[in-house]
Amino acid sequence: MSLISLQRTIRLVFSVLLCGFLLLSCNTGTIPAASSEASTRQAGNSPVPTVETAIPTATLAPMALTVNGQGVTLAEYNVQKQQLLSAADTTGNTMGDEEIGELLNTYFIEVELLAQAAYKAGYNPSDSELAEKLQALKEKVGGEEAFQNWLTATGTSEEFFVLSFRRELAAQWQRDRITEEVGETAEQIHARQILVDSADEADQIYHQLQGGLDFTELAAQYDPVTKGDLGWFPRGYLFLPEIEEKVFALQPGQYTEVIHSDYGYHIVLVEEREENHPLSEAARLQLTHLALSNWLLEQEAASTIEVLLP
Repeated sequence: MSLISLQRTIRLVFSVLLCGFLLLSCNTGTIPAASSEASTRQAGNSPVPTVETAIPTATLAPMALTVNGQGVTLAEYNVQKQQLLSAADTTGNTMGDEEIGELLNTYFIEVELLAQAAYKAGYNPSDSELAEKLQALKEKVGGEEAFQNWLTATGTSEEFFVLSFRRELAAQWQRDRITEEVGETAEQIHARQILVDSADEADQIYHQLQGGLDFTELAAQYDPVTKGDLGWFPRGYLFLPEIEEKVFALQPGQYTEVIHSDYGYHIVLVEEREENHPLSEAARLQLTHLALSNWLLEQEAASTIEVLLP
């Protein structure tokens, strides 16, 4: 059994369910920030510029919830709720009111936090850029008629689609800024483990190692397939942080004492260590998720969030 596992998928994945159609546009590229100074969100005043004709402006009251004074309309909330229910019905899933409410609240709060940070950081697309982005999306799905048919099929008006579209574009811009900070390399360790179910057996193995037996040979006895090889990993990648803390305190050639976890009893050997080792795709994905998750937790703790629905 390997120590390494991706942590829980960041809650933003839920946005793919709610706004998968919107995110098609996000994948075509990020709207560049204008050279003018960023507009700052103020309560009751959206910083997104009104796009003439192409992107209508929706009424922002009554609200379902507010984040730092910025609101999500009850009408938009209900549209997304119906889409979520339809998606669940299509896949044969049953969702209770409490679960639906929690998912919707999580989605809107997180996307609103990201969007607000984007505007504060300088995201300020022009009217024409937003209109072009919307037009490109319509063309991608088959043109204006196909787009309108999709709106009808999903019970969505263009007015509320555009609200989500604007917010998602800004949120994606901020996500990109956060994930870019992860980089392509990191301090990493190449480790090998011996994992057994019994504390007594683990203690016996540890004493054998202390007596001079080769770690790799012993690891191969307990895991003939991988020989206990955990590969390279950075901080924040191991599924068990208490083990990660111990191995990152070691140098090549050193191994831990017996460490107990829900998976059993581990002894881990550090084989190699590098300050700037290239990240694997899986490791970078994990660090990206972790960076986004930590960012959101910090923002939520520092924000004023009010859920207005019962």
